[in-house]
Amino acid sequence: MIAFPIVDAHLHIYDPNRFRYSWMQNNKVLNCPWLPPHFTAACGPVAVEKMVFVEVWVDSPYQLAEAQWVAKQAEDDPRIAGIVAAVPLEKGTAVEGHLDGLCELKPLRGVRRLIEIESDPQFCLQPDFIDAVQLLAKYNLSFDICIFHYQLPNVIQMVQQCPEIRFVLDHVGKPAIRDGLLDPWRNHIKSWWLCRMSTASSPVCRPRRTTRPGRETSFVRTLITSSRHSASIELCLAAIGRYPNRPTATLSGLRLSSGQSPAVRRQKSESCSATTPFSSID
Repeated sequence: MIAFPIVDAHLHIYDPNRFRYSWMQNNKVLNCPWLPPHFTAACGPVAVEKMVFVEVWVDSPYQLAEAQWVAKQAEDDPRIAGIVAAVPLEKGTAVEGHLDGLCELKPLRGVRRLIEIESDPQFCLQPDFIDAVQLLAKYNLSFDICIFHYQLPNVIQMVQQCPEIRFVLDHVGKPAIRDGLLDPWRNHIKSWWLCRMSTASSPVCRPRRTTRPGRETSFVRTLITSSRHSASIELCLAAIGRYPNRPTATLSGLRLSSGQSPAVRRQKSESCSATTPFSSID
């Protein structure tokens, strides 16, 4: 039995009967409610102490409602200690009202806007997008970056323009695990750390579930080793499978965080009292 606290730093719960998730409409496995009791059942004998909900690409009209619903779930299940909510950052500073609404939610910790779904390689470099990301410093919110490995170069340019923001690189930029390729992802990850370590610290690493179970252990070990060689990683978080009918006993999800920005270390933002990080993650 595991004798130390476990935090699932990337939990997806959702209810298609409440909100529309267009991307899963034709997926019979996923297109059904996946709630905290399902997660508990999938954990089996493993006790998870805390969980961080990460948005599930809900259709845009339901983004705020999804976060509010998860906050209600957290009232019944206090293990949900953090929320990373969906925000349409491409709208620029016009998202401030959306952020104000989110900051009423006690578990709010950060936001995410999927970049991996965009075909335009310049999407994250649009002035409005950059302005919205920079705005997150006012609310003391982190930004989860979800991309494919070939999008890393432009994302690094975005990060360089936002030195006051805490960034979380979901799944370590999704290297080409299916093909067993580490390059050029490995060099891009080094560039990521070089551009962040001058302004932030306390990076976090979280391994992700791979697509080839037979090679899983060795390849994930290589990913972690490559990441650790690129920077001083102080914390490693592992999780278990979080989707129905896809339980796993292996590592699932890889997360790198650049830690708190200098501004946050100097003074916590008072504009959104709901965003004080909890100790298990920060």
